[in-house]
Amino acid sequence: MRAPADIPTVETDEAAVLEHLLATRWSCRAYQDRPVPEETIDRLLTIAQRSASWCNTQPWQAIVTSGEGTERFREAMTSGARNNQPKFDFDAPAEYRGVYRERRPVSRSATPTPTTRPATTAQSGHP
Repeated sequence: MRAPADIPTVETDEAAVLEHLLATRWSCRAYQDRPVPEETIDRLLTIAQRSASWCNTQPWQAIVTSGEGTERFREAMTSGARNNQPKFDFDAPAEYRGVYRERRPVSRSATPTPTTRPATTAQSGHP
């Protein structure tokens, strides 16, 4: 599949790029109290616009806040999480067994393991 002419291509093995991205991705569970530069946010949102969606429905919504707006958003999200039962497609397991238990992080340790990662430098409106 060829990229449209207006999209620059990378002169490298695309599978290697994908492998690198998947191998280095991780789920952030903590945030630093430091603003993300507006240029970084703009670039990420521009890149994200190329994300695929089912039948081109584009069901996402981005909320970008700063200062007092971030605090109001944080309080609203925290309050909503405390006062509403989450709804999931599948029930969470009552316990993890075998290899699934082994893959779980023991606790927040100072030394990252393959199943734990350090905090990111990004800021989020999440508590």
